[in-house]
Amino acid sequence: MFRISKHRLPFFQKILLLNLILTLLPILFLCIYNYLLVSKAYKSNSESQVENQLHNVLQERRLAVEKEAESIHLKIQQTESNLEMIRRQAEYLFNTQYEIPNRELHLIEDEKGYLWEPYNNRYLSSNVFVSAKSKNLSNLNEELLIIKEMNTIFKETYTNSMLLHNIWFCHANSAIIAYPAFNFKREIDSGEAPADLDVNDFEFYSIADSTNNPNREIKWTEPYDRFTAYSWVISATAPVYSNDRKLLGVIGFDLPLEFISQSIGESGIKESKTVSFLVNANENIVSIPSLSGSPLLSPTEALEQQLKELHIGIDKDHLLKKIQANPGDISTITIDAETYYIISEKISSSNWLYNVLIPAKQLIDPIENGIKQQEEIQLSSFLNDLLSILLVTLVFTTLISYFYSRKVTKPIKTLSQAIESLPLGNYNPIPITSNDEIGDLTDSFNRLSATIQTLLSRLSNRAFQLKEKTEELEGKNIELEANNEKLEELKTARTELLVQLSHDLKTPMTSIKGLLEVLSTYHLSREKQEELIDIILKKMDFVTELIDNLYELTTHNSAEHEYNMEYIAIDMLVDHSIELASMQAYDLRIEIEKKYQDNLPIIYGDPKHLNRAFYNLLINSIKYSKNQDMIHIIVRVYSKEETIMVEIEDNGIGISNENLPKVFSKYFRENRQETKGIGGNGLGMVIAKQIIERHNGNISIKSQVNKGTTLFIQLPCDMG
Repeated sequence: MFRISKHRLPFFQKILLLNLILTLLPILFLCIYNYLLVSKAYKSNSESQVENQLHNVLQERRLAVEKEAESIHLKIQQTESNLEMIRRQAEYLFNTQYEIPNRELHLIEDEKGYLWEPYNNRYLSSNVFVSAKSKNLSNLNEELLIIKEMNTIFKETYTNSMLLHNIWFCHANSAIIAYPAFNFKREIDSGEAPADLDVNDFEFYSIADSTNNPNREIKWTEPYDRFTAYSWVISATAPVYSNDRKLLGVIGFDLPLEFISQSIGESGIKESKTVSFLVNANENIVSIPSLSGSPLLSPTEALEQQLKELHIGIDKDHLLKKIQANPGDISTITIDAETYYIISEKISSSNWLYNVLIPAKQLIDPIENGIKQQEEIQLSSFLNDLLSILLVTLVFTTLISYFYSRKVTKPIKTLSQAIESLPLGNYNPIPITSNDEIGDLTDSFNRLSATIQTLLSRLSNRAFQLKEKTEELEGKNIELEANNEKLEELKTARTELLVQLSHDLKTPMTSIKGLLEVLSTYHLSREKQEELIDIILKKMDFVTELIDNLYELTTHNSAEHEYNMEYIAIDMLVDHSIELASMQAYDLRIEIEKKYQDNLPIIYGDPKHLNRAFYNLLINSIKYSKNQDMIHIIVRVYSKEETIMVEIEDNGIGISNENLPKVFSKYFRENRQETKGIGGNGLGMVIAKQIIERHNGNISIKSQVNKGTTLFIQLPCDMG
């Protein structure tokens, strides 16, 4: 009487939901607790990891600095080795009886009193400068020629070194030889060097004399910016002595600080705010990498500018003091509450220091970020494991609960579904899964379902038999209606044919009868009799043609009307048809233009019938072109895709668009003013079409009123 709402929760779902709640709540609590414990453990361990990784990173940076310092040491050592080799070569040439080749110095004396040697290409040879202060020029000329003999070794040394800018020899008598050749005149005219230059006034000479260098060692100058094409250079110098311990001069290499700057700073330290620089034994800045971008600044100014650009608030003196306090070690310095690491490494060959200033933040931040990311990954992995356990437990619990609940409720639900499916025609028996009241109920339902199915099966068979009989009667009825329609069509066609034949035969026969009566009744002149006889003959020809066309039309598809097939040359066949049509219209002005393709393939067909088809089409074109003073017909024959195309184009009265589909209908003749007086029975085009189609070809037409008509005939090349 009362029906419970359809939206109630099924019993098996209630059991399933209760089991899930009781199982998942403790597991969820345990997962949250473990996650909090692991997070706390990771956090407490991160500080020690940062310290350990920072130590490792600093050691990596120190190894990189040591590697760069070793590279600088090798470059300085190579420079000193090359300088020592040139110094020995020069002393050898001076202290032996070296025969000077018959050469001269081509010196130009300037109005300021100095001499210098011009050049065309500065890299081909060295050139000479002689100060206005120089004395005893004859001996000086010989000694300068000796040094000029070293051009080859100068050039090779310069070419093989990336740091050198100039190789020079300063004579004690204030003369200079430079390679590559140097524009002394430009330097003197610009005021960079005096015309009465005294080499003793320059550090690059005085640092190597007997007073400052009694042991004749290779000495390095402080950075300077005088008498050089580059703003700042540092020079390596070596004294040249004679056997009697007389200082002949000083040989030196100029190394622009820009070149040195470009060769260092490649230690592999990638931190963006890193500052790299060299400090010599006198605590002077030798070079910093940023100097190449500021060539007009001194090394100290360039360092201070770079520190300013990087917002590092420390002066140069404080920085150098900190470096000297811990040479060759890693030290820290705090600047504006920010910590920096200073890594210094000694250059063993020159007692210089290669220094790198690195912000601690740029080292620590990546480490902390990496540890944080690692913690997040590990926590995420741990959380994923917990969720996986939770998911597995959920699935397992769901399956067990579902199985148990379904086992209790499934038989009742199955029976309920079976009852609901009875109206849909489902009478399959339900499996009996239990030996109880539900099993008995299921058995009773199965017997009831089988009885209903048997009764419905009998009714269905009777309905099927009735349907078959009905369909059979409907088919017969449709067939009968179709036959009746065909009979009506045949009857109509026969009536129309008889009416048309009666009309077509009655008209000429009536004319013939009347003309014969005139001939038999009246005495006419011979000329008049011949005229009437000629008219009678033409009327008889019309009747004969009509009868022949009717015969051809009715018998061409019959078995008795066989075609005599043979291989034919299409051009000869068309020529024959043109000849017959021309003879028929001998009294008209006709121009037939033939356009045949060369080497036309042959066709397989009945020449008699094909000739009849082409003849009908040509006569039709001539007949409907009589309105022209000159009938012009073009006949084209050509091959196209394994077929033969024949086109017949005239300049006649044309056919209207609405009548084009009727051209090949029986007895059709277009009713226009222009067609009046044109004879015909409307069967020639029909016969031509039937003959073409009998040869597996087709025919089409294109026309324009008062312009002309073109017929298109397509035949297979080989129909054998």
